[in-house]
This record gives sequence, structure tokens and C-alpha cells, in this order.
Amino acid sequence: MKQSSIYAFHLNQKGLWLSTSSGVYLLDFAQEKILARYSDTQLGEFYIPGNHIAHIHEDKEGVFWLASKGQGLIRWNPDTKKSKHFTRKNTGLSDNIIYAVYEDDFGNLWLPSNYGLNCLNKASNQVSQYFKDDGLTNNEFNTISHHQDKNGNLYFGTIDGMITFNPKDFNQKSEAIPFIITKVNRIDQQTDSLINMF
Repeated sequence: MKQSSIYAFHLNQKGLWLSTSSGVYLLDFAQEKILARYSDTQLGEFYIPGNHIAHIHEDKEGVFWLASKGQGLIRWNPDTKKSKHFTRKNTGLSDNIIYAVYEDDFGNLWLPSNYGLNCLNKASNQVSQYFKDDGLTNNEFNTISHHQDKNGNLYFGTIDGMITFNPKDFNQKSEAIPFIITKVNRIDQQTDSLINMF
């Protein structure tokens, strides 16, 4: 761990989790002691399908979502030790270098990457992608420039500025407006004029 880069911290009841360039570490902060290291070089219960982990998000079910630099998004349950990979090939992510994972109130995970911003729906596994043409300042995001505030607003730094938005703006339901026919005209072939039908 002495030669590893630490990208982010996550604190829960088990201890302090570190996302690093050599896997995920669990620390006992009070005793300043490493309890476990998880990576693709470890065996058995300490194995996860990734090594370079940039960010950790723990959802309400206790499942960890790991942003990896090269292996895409990793869904990992620390209790069952089961994991699942989400990549360009099997899920349609825009890139396998993911810098962060943030969840919104609608069950979506927002994933800034090396090429575009991805939004993965946890229930359907469907991915939406956003690029410079959609309003991003740049298609390439920054490794440690990201944040979610208490109101759910997301802040993502790119290599050319920052974007901020609230995911609820993407989920506004439009008001159902009834379709009403108010007028019908037809062309009179003889006079080449419009005739009101009703």
C-alpha cells in the first residue's frame, strides 16, 4: 500500500474503505490497521475482478459499486463476495475507465468516464450516454474531480471545465395533454381550395 495512490474514502460500520491503485483496502481507523485488501491479484474471499479502483459507492442494500480504471463498473457484495462486471462489451458503457459512481433517487448510477458520461439504471441495466454534443464541456472527465451534495446535485470535472446538474431534471414527467382534433380541411380538386369538413 505504500506505493499505491489513494483516490477516495468510504466509511461504514465495518471500517474505513479505501479505493486505490492496488485494489480496495478495509482499515480499522482507530487502530490504524489494515484489516483486508481486495483486488484481482488476491485469492478466495479477497478477490474482486479489478485492481485499479477509483471510487466506491455503497447502496442501501449494502452492495458496493466500484469505479475501476480499465475494468468498467464492478458490482460487489462484501458479504456474499459475489461480483458482476459492467463493461463496454456486455453493457454498452462508453468506456471501461470509470472515475466515480453516484446514485440518484431514481435507481440510476451516474458514471463519469474517460469518454463520456454514463447513466446506468440498476433495475434494467440500461445505459444512457452523454457527450460533448449533449452539453458536456469535454468528453474526458477527471479522476478525482467529482461530488454529490445533500440535495442530490452532481458535480463532475472534465479536462475542460466542470458540469453540474440534478438528475431529477432528467426524470421530469411531462403532463399528459389530450389529443383533440379541432378542425379538418380537405382540398377541392376542381378549385384547388380548402373546404372545411366540420
